[in-house]
Amino acid sequence: MKLASIYGTEIKEAWAKLVKQELPADLAYKLLKYLRSVDAESAVIEKQRVALLYKFSGAKEGENVTLEPNTLPYAEFVKAFVECLDVESELKPFDMTMTALVEIIAKKPENAVTVERLAQLEPFFSV
Repeated sequence: MKLASIYGTEIKEAWAKLVKQELPADLAYKLLKYLRSVDAESAVIEKQRVALLYKFSGAKEGENVTLEPNTLPYAEFVKAFVECLDVESELKPFDMTMTALVEIIAKKPENAVTVERLAQLEPFFSV
């Protein structure tokens, strides 16, 4: 999976929704451990994003960083960050198929989940 699948507010929200679902204890524990790996990978991406902001803004570490949209430094930052997100992650998919996860979630009607959320989580589960 690409780093772009791991990074972003939408992904965090999708995981937050999933972890609020009632799941069997063994699965919940395995998901907790896996989510820690996802969070660690996301933190590395965020560090890279911040480093790129400093690089293209010319600011020194600790200074406030601003890049104005529609400027060359901003365009260069976006290009570099998109290239960063296009790299394959070393994070392996969770050892469960998406179908199996959906079957477990569906056992409790109150555990409704949207198609959008499932689409966001799909890259994290084996096919």
